[in-house]
Amino acid sequence: MIYITGNSNTTQRIHTTLAGAVKMLTGGDTITHYLWELVEDATGKTYRFIPTVHVSNERYTSFDIAKTDTAGSEASSQVKLTNAGQYLLRIYGQTSSSNLDPTDSSVIGLLTIQVAVVNDEDVATIPSFTIPDSVIYYE
Repeated sequence: MIYITGNSNTTQRIHTTLAGAVKMLTGGDTITHYLWELVEDATGKTYRFIPTVHVSNERYTSFDIAKTDTAGSEASSQVKLTNAGQYLLRIYGQTSSSNLDPTDSSVIGLLTIQVAVVNDEDVATIPSFTIPDSVIYYE
C-alpha cells in the first residue's frame, strides 16, 4: 500500500519494488519512464502522470511525485489530488517522457497494481528529540 498526501503543492518521495517486474517483462530493459495511473474508488476519476525517477536499482525504485494545488497547472510530471480516499494504482513502464495513455505504443507493459491511499494531511509526523549533552551515559 502506498500513502500519498493530497491537497499540497509539494514533492513527495515514494519507494516501490519494480525491479522484478521489469526483469520479467519482455522489453523491460528499454523502460526509461513510468506512467502512473490512479483511479479514485469513490468517483472512478482517473489521474495519470509521469513522476521523476529519483533512484532505480535492483532493490527498489524511488519516485518524486510533484503535487500541485493550482487548477489548470497539471503537466505530465504533476498531479492534483483533491479527494482523500482509496485509489487503485497501476504503474506502467514506457519509453516516452510525455505519454499519458496506457494503450500507447510507447508503453512496454503493466508492472504493478496496488492500493494507494490519499490523505488530506501527512500520514505521520516525525517527532524531534532534544538530547542533553551535559549528561554522561555509561554502559
